[in-house]
Amino acid sequence: MLVAVLAPSLSPAQAKPDPTPEVTVFSGENQVAVFTTARCRKSGGDFKALTPVVNGYRLFVSIEAFRGFRTYDLEQGQDADPYASITQNGEAAFSTLYVPPFPAPGFGQVRFNRKGKIMGIGFQIMFNRDGTDGLVFAGGLRCQYKKKGK
Repeated sequence: MLVAVLAPSLSPAQAKPDPTPEVTVFSGENQVAVFTTARCRKSGGDFKALTPVVNGYRLFVSIEAFRGFRTYDLEQGQDADPYASITQNGEAAFSTLYVPPFPAPGFGQVRFNRKGKIMGIGFQIMFNRDGTDGLVFAGGLRCQYKKKGK
C-alpha cells in the first residue's frame, strides 16, 4: 500500500541523474585508483588529457594525430599514437609505449562523445618499462577544457 501511495508522487524530474563516469584502475585484483575528471586540451591536430592525482596515480593521454572527437585505437609500442601513461608517485610507471620482453596482447581504445565532454578509455594490460608489472583500466571521465579567452 505504501508503494502505491508514493509512486504517483515521483516524477521524471525527480529521477536519479546519470551516474558520474569513472575510469577504474586495477593492479591485479586490487582497485588502486578511480578517475572522474581530466584537464583536457585540444590544439590544432593535438589532444592531451591529464587527471588529478588519486592515491598517487595519475593518467595522461596524448593523441598527436587528433582528427576530432571519435574513436581511436590504443596499441602498445614506442611510437604509438595515441598513447596513455599512468604515473605512480610522480614517476613514469606504466605506459602503452612500453612493450614487455615477452609476447603479450595489449589493446584498448579512447572514445569521445560527440562534443568531447566525456572521454571513454580502457587498456589491457599496460606494463611498466621492464614488463614485470601491469595495470588494467577502463571507464569514462569528464573532460574539463580551459574557458576560451582565459
